[in-house]
Amino acid sequence: MSQLMNARVGQRVERAVELATLLPEECFPARQDQLLATLVRRRAPTWALWRLCLLQPGRVYRSRTELQDALRRPTDGTVPLEPL
Repeated sequence: MSQLMNARVGQRVERAVELATLLPEECFPARQDQLLATLVRRRAPTWALWRLCLLQPGRVYRSRTELQDALRRPTDGTVPLEPL
Protein backbone atom coordinates (compact mmCIF):
# COMPACT_ATOMS: atom_id res chain seq x y z
CA MET A 1 0.00 0.00 0.00
CA SER A 2 1.38 3.42 -0.89
CA GLN A 3 2.22 6.06 1.68
CA LEU A 4 -0.71 8.19 0.51
CA MET A 5 -3.14 5.30 0.98
CA ASN A 6 -1.70 4.57 4.43
CA ALA A 7 -2.13 8.22 5.35
CA ARG A 8 -5.76 8.21 4.20
CA VAL A 9 -6.57 5.03 6.11
CA GLY A 10 -4.94 6.43 9.24
CA GLN A 11 -6.80 9.69 8.85
CA ARG A 12 -10.10 7.85 8.38
CA VAL A 13 -9.61 5.97 11.66
CA GLU A 14 -8.56 9.11 13.56
CA ARG A 15 -11.47 11.12 12.19
CA ALA A 16 -13.94 8.34 13.07
CA VAL A 17 -12.83 8.53 16.69
CA GLU A 18 -12.86 12.34 16.73
CA LEU A 19 -16.28 12.48 15.06
CA ALA A 20 -17.78 10.16 17.63
CA THR A 21 -16.67 12.54 20.38
CA LEU A 22 -18.63 15.35 18.70
CA LEU A 23 -21.85 13.37 19.08
CA PRO A 24 -23.11 12.89 22.64
CA GLU A 25 -24.17 9.37 23.59
CA GLU A 26 -27.71 10.63 24.31
CA CYS A 27 -28.29 11.37 20.60
CA PHE A 28 -28.27 7.62 19.85
CA PRO A 29 -30.01 5.68 18.41
CA ALA A 30 -30.18 7.89 15.33
CA ARG A 31 -30.25 7.84 11.54
CA GLN A 32 -27.75 9.65 9.34
CA ASP A 33 -30.03 12.69 8.91
CA GLN A 34 -30.54 13.00 12.66
CA LEU A 35 -26.80 12.80 13.30
CA LEU A 36 -26.16 15.44 10.63
CA ALA A 37 -28.75 17.72 12.25
CA THR A 38 -27.04 17.26 15.62
CA LEU A 39 -23.68 18.24 14.14
CA VAL A 40 -25.18 21.32 12.49
CA ARG A 41 -26.75 22.41 15.78
CA ARG A 42 -23.41 21.90 17.53
CA ARG A 43 -21.59 23.88 14.79
CA ALA A 44 -19.30 20.96 14.03
CA PRO A 45 -16.47 21.34 11.50
CA THR A 46 -17.22 20.73 7.83
CA TRP A 47 -15.13 17.54 7.71
CA ALA A 48 -17.49 15.98 10.28
CA LEU A 49 -20.53 16.63 8.08
CA TRP A 50 -18.63 15.33 5.06
CA ARG A 51 -17.83 12.07 6.85
CA LEU A 52 -21.44 11.48 7.90
CA CYS A 53 -22.52 11.87 4.29
CA LEU A 54 -20.73 8.58 3.62
CA LEU A 55 -23.13 6.70 5.92
CA GLN A 56 -26.05 4.65 4.65
CA PRO A 57 -29.21 6.80 4.67
CA GLY A 58 -31.99 5.23 6.68
CA ARG A 59 -29.77 2.95 8.74
CA VAL A 60 -30.13 3.39 12.49
CA TYR A 61 -26.86 3.70 14.42
CA ARG A 62 -27.46 2.52 17.98
CA SER A 63 -24.28 3.85 19.61
CA ARG A 64 -21.11 5.84 19.04
CA THR A 65 -19.22 2.56 18.78
CA GLU A 66 -21.48 1.37 15.96
CA LEU A 67 -21.02 4.72 14.22
CA GLN A 68 -17.23 4.51 14.56
CA ASP A 69 -17.23 0.99 13.11
CA ALA A 70 -19.27 2.16 10.11
CA LEU A 71 -16.97 5.13 9.52
CA ARG A 72 -13.81 3.03 9.74
CA ARG A 73 -14.91 0.79 6.88
CA PRO A 74 -13.42 1.76 3.54
CA THR A 75 -15.75 3.32 1.02
CA ASP A 76 -16.62 1.42 -2.14
CA GLY A 77 -15.11 4.20 -4.23
CA THR A 78 -18.41 5.70 -5.37
CA VAL A 79 -18.17 8.56 -2.87
CA PRO A 80 -14.94 10.58 -2.81
CA LEU A 81 -12.98 10.77 0.39
CA GLU A 82 -12.66 14.11 2.10
CA PRO A 83 -9.76 16.08 0.60
CA LEU A 84 -6.57 16.06 2.68
